[in-house]
Amino acid sequence: MSLTLARNTNLLEILELPQLMETVVRNGHYEEALQLHNYVTKLAKRRPEVRILADIQTQVAASMRLMLGQLVGQLRAQVQLPQCLKVISFLRRMDVFTEAELRLKFLQSREAWLSSVVAAVPRDDPHTHLTKTMELLRVNLFDIVTQYRSIFSDDTDHLASVTVASDKEKFDNRLLFTSWLSRKVQQCLKTIVEDLEAGVSSFESVMGQAMYFGLSFGRVGYDFRPLLAPVFSTAIEKQFLTKLAPDSAVKVVSESLSALTLASLPVSPAMMSTLTTSAASPPLSLLDFPPLAHVTNSILTALNEIRLVVPLSSVTMITRELQTLLIRVTRTLLDYHTTAKTRMTPSESEGWGFLCAAVKNVLLPYIQVNFC
Repeated sequence: MSLTLARNTNLLEILELPQLMETVVRNGHYEEALQLHNYVTKLAKRRPEVRILADIQTQVAASMRLMLGQLVGQLRAQVQLPQCLKVISFLRRMDVFTEAELRLKFLQSREAWLSSVVAAVPRDDPHTHLTKTMELLRVNLFDIVTQYRSIFSDDTDHLASVTVASDKEKFDNRLLFTSWLSRKVQQCLKTIVEDLEAGVSSFESVMGQAMYFGLSFGRVGYDFRPLLAPVFSTAIEKQFLTKLAPDSAVKVVSESLSALTLASLPVSPAMMSTLTTSAASPPLSLLDFPPLAHVTNSILTALNEIRLVVPLSSVTMITRELQTLLIRVTRTLLDYHTTAKTRMTPSESEGWGFLCAAVKNVLLPYIQVNFC
């Protein structure tokens, strides 16, 4: 008892270690926490027969788990590179993760934060959602890549050994990172596809931002612009077909023919062979032939919708659709003539000839020379 009383201060210091450990962890003094943990571990190893030391070690270990949760939680929030370096340094010194597990935990934590930031973007307007999402992904994903490459080395010693069923295998940490980055890019492409299908019609600004996004990742060896090309090509072609509306255009031509007074049509202009690709507007003579003016407007509306962003790979499809529309319009004209020719007066027959000549001399040359 006298010895216990004489060593009272020292005993209190040992007994209060769990409380002290919890205090320093909750206050974020992780350096001191690691020192206390090492001290308790050595003390318990030196005196394994003392039960109270084992209990103290168990309580300190609980505080270490709290510290682990706090450190991982910091990676799930907005954090800069210097703080990332400190957090990973503490996690390494805690020796709870292998190198591969530490890398995976870092990527999972940063991805969780990035996903929360992206999920907060309002989805009311597809165009606004897409532009803000791409901007957030470009800035923050690039920061994560920079942080990862600054913290983890992938030099000649990039292979980490892992044991599976007593067999030693080699795990390439670079594959872990590239597969993670590839998956994030695929998620970005999925978002682009969904928003484009949801109603984004102004492709110029969106495509420019997406291409800049892909180009910026070329600095880290992951230029994904080739993956963007088919996505935008599909969306642009769909937008073109929507604006062209072949069925609606043919219906309007048919209705216009039914209401047309053939006898009042003027003489068709001569063959227009001097048109150039710089012509800014269609020939005004088409206004004298309403069915031809309607189909011209449909074609111009569709082409103007995509004229700033149309990819070269879509030219064949666009030309094919325009040709198909013109064939359908021509068949509509022939069907009308077949039905009405038996009751046409000489003046109406002459007007019909003028209409056909306008198709040959004005409409087709204008479409072919300027757009095909």
